[in-house]
Amino acid sequence: MKRLLSFAAILSVALPFALAAPARANVFCPVTIATLQDVSFQGRPDTYGMLLDVDRGDTHSARVRIDTDKTRYAIDVNDIPLMTFSGVRLTRYFTVGSGEHVLGAWVQSTGLGPTQRLDCPITSPWSPNLTPPSTPSGQLAADRDRRTVVDSYGANRNNVMTPIPFGAAAQLACSQPFADARALAPIQPAFPPEARAVNATGVVELHVDLDDTGAVVGAEVTRSSSFAPLDRAALDAARRGRYATATFACRPIATTLTIVTGFK
Repeated sequence: MKRLLSFAAILSVALPFALAAPARANVFCPVTIATLQDVSFQGRPDTYGMLLDVDRGDTHSARVRIDTDKTRYAIDVNDIPLMTFSGVRLTRYFTVGSGEHVLGAWVQSTGLGPTQRLDCPITSPWSPNLTPPSTPSGQLAADRDRRTVVDSYGANRNNVMTPIPFGAAAQLACSQPFADARALAPIQPAFPPEARAVNATGVVELHVDLDDTGAVVGAEVTRSSSFAPLDRAALDAARRGRYATATFACRPIATTLTIVTGFK
C-alpha cells in the first residue's frame, strides 16, 4: 500500500509538468491545420471541412484565417477541450460565398478564450499548392486525414459554421508566391576529432525551426547517427547556418526545415 501511495504522490507531482510540456507538433503554434477538404459533393455547395490538430495543454480557443479568391474570412473555434493528455483532433465545417474557392488557410491566434488569444506566426498553412507527401507513409496519412473530414461530415451535416467576412481578398503579386524554406549554403559540419579517431561515420537528420525572418529559433536531432560527437557537430552546424524562410501567398512564414547531413 505504501508503494502504491508513493507512486500516486509522484504521479500527482509529475502530471502537471507532463501536461505543460512544450508543443512539438508545431513549435510556433499549438493548433495546426492537418487538412482542408471541399465537401460540396456531399450535397451542400460551397462547403469545406478542416481537420485541426491541437497539442496538449491549455488552449481553449483559436481563430483560423480563411482566404478565398474573393474574400477574407475568420473562423472562431472556442470549444477546444482543456488539458488533454495527448492533444485532440477536431473537425469543423464552414461555407463560403457562392462560387468562391479557398486559396489558403492558417491558424491566426490561440489562447484560453476569445479575449485572451495571442497571435501565431503564419506557419504550416494549408494551400492547394502544397507539395504532396514524398513518402508512402506520408501519403497514407494525408489520405486518411481527408477521409476523416469527408466521413465526419456525413455524421454531422448540420454542424456547419458561417465564417466572419472582413474584407476583400488582398491581391498580392510577387515572383514566387509559394516557396519552401532552404539553406542558403550547404550545411557542412566539421568532422569531430574523436569521431575520426575511431573511424566513426553516420547520417544525422535534424529539424531546424525558423521564424518568419529566416532566423534559427530552435534545432534538434530527429534521427541520430548513433555517435554523440557526430550529432553534436551536425547540430552546431545547423544552428550556425543561414536560411531563407518559406513564403506563403507572398508572405514570409515561420516554418520547420528538415536537414539531413552525413559523415564519411
